[in-house]
Amino acid sequence: GNRFRVVRETKETDFLGNETAERKTFDFAPADTGPVVTFLLDESGKRLFAGTENGYLLSWNLTGDAPELKERIRAYTDGERITAMAMVYGDASLAVGTNQGRVSTWFPVPVEPGSTTRVLNSIHSLKGHQGPIRALLPSQASKTVLSVGADDRVIFHYPTSDNDYLSL
Repeated sequence: GNRFRVVRETKETDFLGNETAERKTFDFAPADTGPVVTFLLDESGKRLFAGTENGYLLSWNLTGDAPELKERIRAYTDGERITAMAMVYGDASLAVGTNQGRVSTWFPVPVEPGSTTRVLNSIHSLKGHQGPIRALLPSQASKTVLSVGADDRVIFHYPTSDNDYLSL
């Protein structure tokens, strides 16, 4: 079945210039969510996200002594599977594409007002495609994302305003 192996290497340098290196290896598997179709790390390498054939969106915190499953969200049902993901706007949100052509963005929101605990919530549903999303490509300079579909179309999305600037 699906298994992840994460190797974390860290180097620290003290004020005298002495270096300390550490290497940890973690093996783990997502449970009861179906086969993983796509996955990605955030830019810092601290969070791992995965999308499954059964429509689950999973995230792990990789900063502790072992990976910690933070979220197990049934994002889609009725045979809809997650086919593509991308971090948008410097890891602020997650763009998700499906086999049915949907594109959405997810953002961590407080579980209740004033709480420091945050969970991913679907924030925007964007213009979709007539078929599976093959790739999501975020801009490194703005909050935009390109979706590439099996329908041979490319859509340039601006998720925060739910606008599409260009469709080819």
